[in-house]
Formats: sequence, structure tokens, C-alpha cells
Amino acid sequence: MTMAQKVELLRTDQKIDQVMGLVLRTGVILAAVIVPFVIITVRRALRGDFVRHRAIARWTLPLWFYVSVTGVIVYLMLYQM
Repeated sequence: MTMAQKVELLRTDQKIDQVMGLVLRTGVILAAVIVPFVIITVRRALRGDFVRHRAIARWTLPLWFYVSVTGVIVYLMLYQM
């Protein structure tokens, strides 16, 4: 393996680490932030306040999906790579 190939491999590893770090940080932060959103969303739905439920659910659902997907991605990066 030439020195240029080693440098390119190192750069690739650094890029993967940066992406993994970004996904991990955003996933962890949003996982903490999403908890009150979920509680409020479920509470409003159970009380039948569907207008206000819909307003917060528009934010909660995409964030919840993002946290779920990033959790799986982080698991795969940590234990399958």
C-alpha cells in the first residue's frame, strides 16, 4: 500500500467518524428533547384536543422517526462496522 493510499484511507475513516459523531450527537440530543413532546402529544390526543394535538404532532412525529432511525444507524455503526 502506498503512502497516498494510506492517507486516502485515513481521510475516509475521518469522514466516517465525523458522520457517525454528527448522527450520534443529534440523535442523543433529540432523544432527550422528544420525551416532553411525546407526553404532550399523547395527553392531548387522550383528552380529545385534536386541534392542539395535530399542531404538536406535526413536529413530534418527524423527530420521533429521526431519533428511531438514528438509533438503528448508530447501533449498526458501533457493532456491525
